[in-house]
Amino acid sequence: MGKFAIGVDVNPVLTIIARGRTVPSDQLPALLTKSAEIVQLAARLSVEVSAEDPLTQWFRPSSARSIRTLQKAIHLSNAADPTPGAVEEPEWVERLDAISCFFYCALFSTVRDLLHAFRTTNPTWLASPDSYRHRIGPGEGAIVQKFEERAAHLANKLSVRIENARGPGSAVFTTGTAENLAFVDGDFDAALTSPPYAT
Repeated sequence: MGKFAIGVDVNPVLTIIARGRTVPSDQLPALLTKSAEIVQLAARLSVEVSAEDPLTQWFRPSSARSIRTLQKAIHLSNAADPTPGAVEEPEWVERLDAISCFFYCALFSTVRDLLHAFRTTNPTWLASPDSYRHRIGPGEGAIVQKFEERAAHLANKLSVRIENARGPGSAVFTTGTAENLAFVDGDFDAALTSPPYAT
């Protein structure tokens, strides 16, 4: 609608998703090119995966390594700050550019697709395998193919039209809480919120 918007969420992952989903649709050709660049870069990288990596709860180490290699390639292709960092740190998440956020969305979707056998009735939860022997081990080629498919699918679903976006600053997404917002009375015309739940 061409309105300036500010989004705030306590979860840094949702900040990334919001940025990734609001890439203007005219960026489609650039996204497809960038997807190939990320895959090529990942093929040249080496990443170590520790036994404490959360992915190893569901994936065998070689598969977790392939996923983390794609993640590192996304980090290194980040135009805003090509310094690999921990995604859990809100300060680092704030430095991700929108294109990198888009490819994080593709990587999130890739992992969820690969873990379909562990889905539960709650779409946000995953069941744990019965034992380490039941972890899955998709090969690097299958993971890369799924990543490329998800990137292409998400790129074709982009809905922000450039004529309705007032430049790259038409929407700002940040990580924070409702207790610490940088607004004073009269700073905004409308607020959309969701109440806390499961707390």
